[in-house]
Amino acid sequence: MATSLNLTSEQQAQIKAIFDEMRPQMNAIWDNPALSEEDKSLQLKALRAITNAKMRALLNVDQKIVFDQLQQK
Repeated sequence: MATSLNLTSEQQAQIKAIFDEMRPQMNAIWDNPALSEEDKSLQLKALRAITNAKMRALLNVDQKIVFDQLQQK
């Protein structure tokens, strides 16, 4: 993704921090035996949406266009 979006080193560090923040939350969802597969899927989808919004906020206009195209695939 970093190459496709032509991220600066600062953007790369910020996005890494977002992923580092998301990873334990994602693992907690997967590891929660009280959640059904459907609930896990819904919560993971919501987490991805939040993560994508945080990442998108760091991008310039041209990068946002490419990011949106990558998300469509």
